[in-house]
This record gives sequence, C-alpha cells and structure tokens, in this order.
Amino acid sequence: MAEDIKSDKIWFYAKSSREKYGPYTDDEMIKLIRNGLVTGRDYIWMVDLDEWILVENSIYNYYLSDGQSVYESE
Repeated sequence: MAEDIKSDKIWFYAKSSREKYGPYTDDEMIKLIRNGLVTGRDYIWMVDLDEWILVENSIYNYYLSDGQSVYESE
C-alpha cells in the first residue's frame, strides 16, 4: 500500500546562475554541502516550502564548512 512506503524529503538546489539541480535526499544534500559543491549562498527547495531559501538560512547551515550554525547553542 502507498501508506507503507517511506518517502524521503526530496531537495533541489540552485546556484546563483539559476541552474537547478536535483532531486537529492537529505543525506545526499549533506554530502554536497560538506564537499563544498553547495554553499551557504546557494538556494534549496522542496515541495513543502513555498519558496527557495538560502542554505545559510536553513537547517543545513549546520553542515557548512566554517562550522558555524545559527542553530548551535551558545
């Protein structure tokens, strides 16, 4: 049955040149960010979002190479 199928969040990313890439799973997005292929200034989107958001303004901010995150406790 369709209810039994686990669906991964499917992410897309876009560079400043407006080129769009995807879809990617959460794990794939983390790898892309850790490897520097997706940066904080790139945009991400999934069907649950109304608009594209900057990676640096998302939960994926945690995985950016500078190690700084707005979600870390002080």
